[in-house]
Amino acid sequence: MDQLKYRPHIDGIRAIAVVSVLLFHLEYHFIPGGFVGVDVFFVISGYLITRLIYQDTQRGEFSFRRFYMRRIRRLAPALIATLVATFAVAVIFLTPQHFQRFSGALLSSVFSVSNFYFWAESGYFDASAELKPLLHTWSLSVEEQFYLLWPALIFFCRSLSARQLVWIFVALGFASLVAAKLMTAYAPSASFFLMPFRVYEFALGAGLAMLPVADRLRERYKEPLVLIGLLLIVISVVWFDKNTPFPDIYALVPCLGAACLLAGGTARFSGWLLRNPVSVFLGKISYSLYLVHWPIVVLYKHISFEDVVIGKTRIALLIMTLVAAVLLHRYIENRFRQPRSSQAVHRPVLRFAWLALPLVVGLSSLHAYATDGWRGRFDKSVIDAVGDVEAKQLIRRKFIDTPESLSNLPFDADWPVRILVMGDSHATDAFNALHLANPVTARISIRRLEIDDVCLYLFNDGAVSEEPVHVQRRCEVHFNQLKASPRLDDANHVVLSTRWDRRSFEHLPAFITYLESRNNKVTVMGRTAEFRNVPALVLKNGLGAETPKLLAAERDESLDKLNEQLKLLSEELGLGFIDKLPFLCDVQKQHCDVIDTDGRILYTDYGHWTLEGARLFGDRMWKGSHFKALLSEL
Repeated sequence: MDQLKYRPHIDGIRAIAVVSVLLFHLEYHFIPGGFVGVDVFFVISGYLITRLIYQDTQRGEFSFRRFYMRRIRRLAPALIATLVATFAVAVIFLTPQHFQRFSGALLSSVFSVSNFYFWAESGYFDASAELKPLLHTWSLSVEEQFYLLWPALIFFCRSLSARQLVWIFVALGFASLVAAKLMTAYAPSASFFLMPFRVYEFALGAGLAMLPVADRLRERYKEPLVLIGLLLIVISVVWFDKNTPFPDIYALVPCLGAACLLAGGTARFSGWLLRNPVSVFLGKISYSLYLVHWPIVVLYKHISFEDVVIGKTRIALLIMTLVAAVLLHRYIENRFRQPRSSQAVHRPVLRFAWLALPLVVGLSSLHAYATDGWRGRFDKSVIDAVGDVEAKQLIRRKFIDTPESLSNLPFDADWPVRILVMGDSHATDAFNALHLANPVTARISIRRLEIDDVCLYLFNDGAVSEEPVHVQRRCEVHFNQLKASPRLDDANHVVLSTRWDRRSFEHLPAFITYLESRNNKVTVMGRTAEFRNVPALVLKNGLGAETPKLLAAERDESLDKLNEQLKLLSEELGLGFIDKLPFLCDVQKQHCDVIDTDGRILYTDYGHWTLEGARLFGDRMWKGSHFKALLSEL
């Protein structure tokens, strides 16, 4: 094994990885799989760390203390600077709900467990993920957890030959890959965030580092290896997307690509693609670039209340990110990387500042997390209106969460009107609305069943789903529960309420046929009005008379056409149709209700209803023509 020395092509590989992640997070649609850049980083880390540790152990020079001090100097200063700067902006602009989450994420980042924190919160690709400024630190925590275990493994196996170590890495990598494959199907968030399911990526780089042949490849083999490696990574970033089960075995594609580039990157001609000045420069600042890019994108969304990054904004954020990364790399990352690289860094005052600053921010974050995100930063009347959005999101499920919850109980069999609300989380809203505003509770019994519209293909013989495996498994569970539920036979009215997708329309006739075979009269509710984050809008603009108009201006009007198509389809099938929009907004006056008469907010996010919202909208529904007809049956 050659002595470890600087290899510019590795910086070129880093550049490919970080640019992929950066463009993905800037929401460029031509790179839907840019998230695989993280996997490329893991392969590089496995390669370099294994090579470094093995060489030191063979010379009898390895020291755990020296290894970890080197890692701390390499990673901690730039991370701390990023956390402090992000905290300073977040404390001004983040709402209490988001600031509390941010504070928890900051603390978990300091202790290298942010991957566990975000795993416990939600999935990487959920909607709220796009509003978490420190979400990207999950990968740093995975890498740091790898550093805790890998040095000990190599040190205690130092008496083994390189070939024997390779077989150990192969065994560990294979076990990790099998576990990732199984876990991605059953618990995709755990597979994505937790280190054991990424070990095979590090092990691939580690195994390559131990193979002598990798250092003695002939030039004619290196040239095609570079091209193959680039092709594999390009395939990953272009063909993979948020629906690709990941990491699963799919992560092997970019990881093998990275391994090919590591092995062949010194190629005379094709290797220039990695060793050119631009690639090397981006690779050198890749760590700083990775650290700053996501907080900049997310904080922009919080400040501007924009959900997506488009147009010239992308260019502005890209330039801002590059400038911030260069400054962070030059003045923080490089200055701390070597023990005595800059005397200024080691002056007593500066040493004290670099110890005190993260301590102050850490304690402040702990306090913010424990006190609901420092709610006093905003006007009290606004906070009272918005309330605890997290609690409101949970309490809206109070009637559905357990088998003993009201919506899951048997119908009151002797009541003449028995309504079964079916669908996803928007069926929860519809159930809450009809139940809370039920004008004759002694005669109308309302219950609920879970079925997402993407699952309707199961009622259409021969239909194939394009959804991820874990979604299909969930659909199968709901499908079987629905078919076995006695509530479907006991009901005499079914109301479908879901976040409709046009792809589900082709399966709706088969589903209706099935429901009618169980003696049900079916009514379809249109997709609800959707906005940007409604609580955030209130926090930004207050409770003035203009806020309902601002909310109406934010309404996604493209859903009107979808609902019109759904209405026509419902009429073709002889079904009743309820458009939710008139209960929420006065389109002619450009007015959408934001709070009720007691000043309580009606939405928890982009469109889900609080219990207060459900009660208000439900009252309007019961007064509408469709439900008046139901009341006439009494």
